[in-house]
Amino acid sequence: MNNNTDASTTKVASATSSKEAAVTQFVRVGSGTDVYQVDAFPPFPQSAESPQTQAERLFYLIPAKFSDLDTSFAELPEVSPDCFPNWVGNMASEVAANTQTPVGMALMLALSMMATCLQRKIEVEGITAGHREPVSIWTCSVLPPGNNKSAVFNLMKAPLDNWVEEENNRTESERIKKFAEIDIAAKRIDKLKRECGELESGDSFLTDRLAEIEKLERLRKYPPVELRLCTDDSTCEGVRDMLVEQGGRAAILSDEGGAFDTLTGLYNNGNANIDVLLKGFSGGSISVTRTNKTYTVKDVVVSLGLTVQPTTLQNLQPGKGTKGSLRGRGFTGRAFFYVPKSLVGQRTVDGRKAIQQATIDAYNTGIKKMLMLVDNRSDDGAICKYVYKLSDGAKELYRRFWQEVEARHGCSVDGSSDERDLTPIQDFTTKLQGSVLRIAGLFHHAEYFGAARDTEIAAETMSNAIKVVKTLIPHAQEAYAMMGDDTAPKDKHAAEVYKWIKGKAVVEFRESDLKTTEQLKPTFAKMPAKELERVLSVLERNGVISESVKVETNGRPFSARLVNPLCNAQEPISTPKHPKNGN
Repeated sequence: MNNNTDASTTKVASATSSKEAAVTQFVRVGSGTDVYQVDAFPPFPQSAESPQTQAERLFYLIPAKFSDLDTSFAELPEVSPDCFPNWVGNMASEVAANTQTPVGMALMLALSMMATCLQRKIEVEGITAGHREPVSIWTCSVLPPGNNKSAVFNLMKAPLDNWVEEENNRTESERIKKFAEIDIAAKRIDKLKRECGELESGDSFLTDRLAEIEKLERLRKYPPVELRLCTDDSTCEGVRDMLVEQGGRAAILSDEGGAFDTLTGLYNNGNANIDVLLKGFSGGSISVTRTNKTYTVKDVVVSLGLTVQPTTLQNLQPGKGTKGSLRGRGFTGRAFFYVPKSLVGQRTVDGRKAIQQATIDAYNTGIKKMLMLVDNRSDDGAICKYVYKLSDGAKELYRRFWQEVEARHGCSVDGSSDERDLTPIQDFTTKLQGSVLRIAGLFHHAEYFGAARDTEIAAETMSNAIKVVKTLIPHAQEAYAMMGDDTAPKDKHAAEVYKWIKGKAVVEFRESDLKTTEQLKPTFAKMPAKELERVLSVLERNGVISESVKVETNGRPFSARLVNPLCNAQEPISTPKHPKNGN
């Protein structure tokens, strides 16, 4: 950049709507030269040759990515139903159209429902032999009140509830018979114990009676229970008991944030033992002692599917008790968060579209097929999981994804202290390499059902799983910001300011304006100064606003941020033509 000492410097003027005046606020043109720069902006690379007009000059004074700001500041990306198996994606799309809600909420719930059906029955092997992932999934969709969360939840969960009811009705007589046998066994045990008290040690009758007591006690140890795939409101202790009763499987599926509160210690002064949940995500083992009896359950699995209000995440701000330490213990890093834009205010009375019965039938059939997958058994009769393996094409895609995610952590290659973009949320993103295998396994089974065990996971299936995971990364960043993480990107808040600038043709503003302007007050009125500075730095780095500069007035000068005039250009500014380079 040539800083010609003979250059005439344009004085920063106060705000004006005049395009030419706005240009002169920023442009300093050297006498007799085609070199220029922006006042109060970081230096930009030297421009092209001989731009002819002020507007053409200005085109070169901004970062290349400025022309993509509308895209980079768009709402968080939407999860695509096209990535899901047809019968799942079609149901989610029609549920979204019926309830006038973001389609991703139905898709996130579908993931949790699929995981609830298949967890502890299948697992997915990665590239390295021995690296296997269970298919338990945690999802949490975040939307304000009035967004039909319950309606979406009920539609996506209906086939699970229906199947459980059918199964419990079918096995009711068998359970009644079993309870009767246990009652008879209890009375028989009491009688045998009385008889044993009258016998001498070493008596053969005593040995026989003790053996019979042992047999009857085993019968009593596992009383029949009704089938439960999930609960909607349980403490961690309740989840532990459910895992024992239901053979190591449990799920928490709820359309209310109260389930989150209960799990995290609402009834225990904010202190809850969440280890059972953490083990349920990774497939660990638990031991439970009841009336002097210890029950050990291996390979436990727990899935979560929640729809909550933003306040639920905001209440997870760092502090005392379990809620404030959930992130430090790895709880939040295991969940896929989905934070879409609310459609309230855009809905219409006649906008709801009926869900086709064929779509409902296909979804119900698909979920039921998953539920009816019989346990795999080894040669000795022991229950073991089906193992789904990757095809060569899927392995290659997985390798690329693994390396891509890994490369976005840590510090810059040059050894500087600057963190890469995923480092602030690495408790979440370092689990993505395993999570993508889980989703790929669910997608694979949803495509082939019973034949899935004889087929490798295809490259296309892996590609779709990767797309879903990548889409959810910005949602996780937003969720972490809601939980008080001041290292999470604030692009969404920067987008609010950017849209206000464009909508109101703002050419300069004070930082205090963001706290008092009606459009921005809800977001910025109580925003801490440090966080506000981070939001403004996003706009500054993208060339939208200047650094804080002193604006001269007839009265007392004040500090303000100047707006790049291109933000308010009324017509597209095309690349200028220059005879020297043949354009």
